[in-house]
Amino acid sequence: MGPPRRSYEGRMAFQWGLWYTFWRNSAMLGVVGTLCREQPDGARLRALPNSPGGCASTAVAWGAPPTARARAAGRGHLPKRGGTTRRSPSSRRGAGAFFIAWAGMYQSYAAIYDLAQQGRLGELLAYRALAWLATQGHGPWRALDLACGTGAAALALARAGCHVLGVDRSAAMLGVAQAKAQGQRTPAQWLERDICALEDERSIEPGSYDLATCLTDSVNYVLDEQALAGLFRGAARALRPGGRLLFDLNTEAEYATWPDRDVLAYSSGDLLLYQRLRYNQRTRLGTGKIGWFVREIDRWWRGEETHTQRAWRPAEIAAALDAAGLCILSCEPTEGSLDGRRATYWCERRTERSETK
Repeated sequence: MGPPRRSYEGRMAFQWGLWYTFWRNSAMLGVVGTLCREQPDGARLRALPNSPGGCASTAVAWGAPPTARARAAGRGHLPKRGGTTRRSPSSRRGAGAFFIAWAGMYQSYAAIYDLAQQGRLGELLAYRALAWLATQGHGPWRALDLACGTGAAALALARAGCHVLGVDRSAAMLGVAQAKAQGQRTPAQWLERDICALEDERSIEPGSYDLATCLTDSVNYVLDEQALAGLFRGAARALRPGGRLLFDLNTEAEYATWPDRDVLAYSSGDLLLYQRLRYNQRTRLGTGKIGWFVREIDRWWRGEETHTQRAWRPAEIAAALDAAGLCILSCEPTEGSLDGRRATYWCERRTERSETK
C-alpha cells in the first residue's frame, strides 16, 4: 500500500480507443474497463507471483514487441541462444514435476519483467548480502544466485566485485540477464538449469561458494517437499562450510489477502499489468493469472501467464533446511512487508557437514 495517487481516468480515456481496436473481441474488455474505473494511477506491484526460478505454470502469450524486448534487455536486442549461457540438454534429469512444468513459463513475460519493476526486491536483498560479505574479509567472493531471472540481484553482486553464477530455468529470462550484463560491461556467468536439481551439477564445484541467494519469492514456486529438499541440498552442496544462504518467501498471511477478482498490479505510460489472485487454504496453493498490455509506439500488445505458488509453513522450511545441513540464523519480515506477509531467511551451512556426499 503506497500513498494516495491521482485518478487516471483522463489519461486512460485516450488509451481506451487503442485498446478497444486491438482487443474489442476479447473478454478482457470488460475486465480492464472495470480496472480503469476502480484503480489508482501508478498502483504498485502487489503480491505478484514473479519468480523466474519457479514451478507449475501454464502460459499463453502473444509476445511483446521488439521495442519492448530491447528496452527490457537494457541495450540492443535479446541475444540468440548460445553465448556465455550454459544450457540444459533436453535429456537432463529434473526434479519431478518442477522440471516439466517450466517448459512455457517466463517466455514473453521476460521482455516486460524489468518494465514492471519486478527485480527491485531482489536487488535490495542483494545489497544486504553484500553487507554480510564485507564482514568476511577481502574478496573476491563467489556468489550463486538461484532463480536469477533477469539478473537484478546477480548483477548487483557482480558490480560489487563478486564472481557470480546466475541459475534459472527460463532461457528467455537468462537472455535478458545476459544482455544487461553485456550492456553494463559487468562480468557474470549464467546457467540454464532447474534450481531443484543441482545436487549432481558438474559445473558447480562443491563447497566453492561463499553466498547463495534465492530471492523474490522463488521458494514459493517449489510445490512439493521433494523439490524443496532438492533446492536446499543443492545450495548446501555449493556453499563452503560457514557459507550463507539468503532467501525470502511469501507467508500464509500474504496468501490470505489474495482477492478472487481482477486488480490492477502496475501501470505506466508503456505498460498495464493486471492480475487475478486465488488461494486454496486446503491445498495451500495460490494461483495468479497475470495479464499485461505493453505499448509499442501506437500499438498495444497483450500477454498472459498463470503462476502457481505454495504457502510453506515455518516448520516445513526448518525441516528441509536441517536435512540439507543448513541452520537458520534468522527469520524476519522482509523490508516493506506488511503484517509479516513476506519473510527473509538467513541460513548457514553447518561446518561439521562434509562438502560432498
